[in-house]
Amino acid sequence: MNLTFKDISELYDKLRSISIKKLPFKISYAISKNMAGIEQENKIIESNRIKLIEMYADKDETGKAVINNGEYHISEEIQPAFANEYNEFMNTKTDVLKDISKINISEFDKLEDSRYDALSAADMTVLSFMISEEKIQ
Repeated sequence: MNLTFKDISELYDKLRSISIKKLPFKISYAISKNMAGIEQENKIIESNRIKLIEMYADKDETGKAVINNGEYHISEEIQPAFANEYNEFMNTKTDVLKDISKINISEFDKLEDSRYDALSAADMTVLSFMISEEKIQ
């Protein structure tokens, strides 16, 4: 599955928020397995994203990136170059989830049981890449 670095970060965050819900075992397992498949990639992306930001950030007298109120400070004259390189980086595509853990759509019928949390339409859209209508054994 070809995704941009931005898509991978967003997908990981969305899967993580869905994974904390009370779900039937097969759904929960498939989500966890797919999250594990993108977690390492997401860590690499995040590490390199921070390096890129720190490269463009203003530096203090010791050479460390300046952080104000929890955010890196990048001077106005450098922002266009930073924005260009940052967007190029976040739009880089890579192949992830070569082995997607699929789940049969019929497993979602179990969500009608009051023991489980409901999934929103947005949640189902996020999970759509891993839903199959074929019989899975």
